Amino acid sequence: MDMFNVTGEKGAKFRKNQAPRDSDAKKPNGRAEWVAKENRKRLYFAVSLVAIFLTIGFVAYHYVEGWDWLTSLYFMSATMTTVGYGDVTPKTSLGKLMTVFFMWVGISIGFYMLYSISKFREMEIDSRVRKLIAGTRR
Repeated sequence: MDMFNVTGEKGAKFRKNQAPRDSDAKKPNGRAEWVAKENRKRLYFAVSLVAIFLTIGFVAYHYVEGWDWLTSLYFMSATMTTVGYGDVTPKTSLGKLMTVFFMWVGISIGFYMLYSISKFREMEIDSRVRKLIAGTRR
């Protein structure tokens, strides 16, 4: 069975979201731009995921534990960042179960966001700093 690419050329294989080859790096929309775009999308997704998860958590604690909004946000932030001061603790069984869930999932999402920030910094900021340093050495 013959494979066709997007332009219909015979024999070429095509994958959705396929990264351009290294030989395309000099062209506009080459591999470097594709990687930068993917890193930005990953970062936006991670930040959105943390915001949504944090919102769901503090709304849930507000209604389940009967805490005010600020206390709920404070507890959820302390839980997701693994600080856990211990000054506010859930009293109901459902609240305790939610805390276990929010700890495991929230910490995982937080690490994913840190990874995404690190990748973005590495690809976007470090490359600019290297170019700046290289330009001053001449």
